Amino acid sequence: MNRQAIKVFYGSTMMIRLYCSDCKAESLIIKGKFACCKRDARLEEVNKYKKKRETLSADPRARPPMKIRKKILYHQNYQCIYCGVSLRGKRKIEFDHFIPYSYSASDKQNFVASCRDCNSIKTNLLFNSIEEARIHLLERRGIKKLPIFNYYGGGYEVRKI
Repeated sequence: MNRQAIKVFYGSTMMIRLYCSDCKAESLIIKGKFACCKRDARLEEVNKYKKKRETLSADPRARPPMKIRKKILYHQNYQCIYCGVSLRGKRKIEFDHFIPYSYSASDKQNFVASCRDCNSIKTNLLFNSIEEARIHLLERRGIKKLPIFNYYGGGYEVRKI
């Protein structure tokens, strides 16, 4: 079945969504591959795009409620999920949207606790897993000569895309 690709706008970010014949569902195209099964997408065959706005960037971003913040910190052993620095004491804790807000505008089960340095390095980059994000951020921290700590967090996982 030949379906038309759609340019999807998440706030100010444009992505392409296309029907995956293997998974029998629509999927985002990330770096030329289907996000669902990592199969190469043949975008040169697609000659027309429909446009669709998925989320508006004007939606207010909400912090997780205090109960959820405490639960996230407990599961992460009060450490930044990316670099492992302790988030106890006077250190500023930032609750990062693991799947960037510009892509999903979702606040449910999408928060991780991070330090200010890691949150500013990650910006709105999209990763398939916490481990992939951690590797990228640790490399960037090394380039910027920022300290790297051991992460002793628990089994806290956010949903994978």
